[in-house]
Amino acid sequence: GGFPAAGPLARALTAPRLSELSLHLPRCGVGDAFVVSLAAGVKASPALTALLVDLRENDLSSQGVHHLASVAQNSRIVSLGLQLEGNDALSPDSLRWALSPLKGSLALTDLRLSGNLCDAG
Repeated sequence: GGFPAAGPLARALTAPRLSELSLHLPRCGVGDAFVVSLAAGVKASPALTALLVDLRENDLSSQGVHHLASVAQNSRIVSLGLQLEGNDALSPDSLRWALSPLKGSLALTDLRLSGNLCDAG
C-alpha cells in the first residue's frame, strides 16, 4: 500500500516553465522512497523556485528529509515549505540534522517549517 511512486510527478517537474509546486499529502502512507523520487524531480526541474509539501502524519525518516534538503540546497529553490508533524521517526534532534543542508543554500530566501522541532519538556 501507501502512496504511489512519484515517477509521474518527477516527470511533471521537468516542465520547462513550472516554477511552483504545492503538494498536500497528509496521512497518505508516504515514506522515504517517495521523497527521494520527489527530490530527483526537483533536481531535474529547470524552473522550480517554490516548493510546498504537506507530509503530515506519514512514514518519513530523517534520511528522507535530509535527502530532500540536500537537493533543495543545490537547486534554484527560493521558497521552501515543509509540514512534517506526525512523522513518528522524526525526533527534534534527527529533524535538525535532516534540515542542516539548507544552511548552505545560496538561493533560499523563504523557509517555512512545521514539525516536531522542539524538545517537549
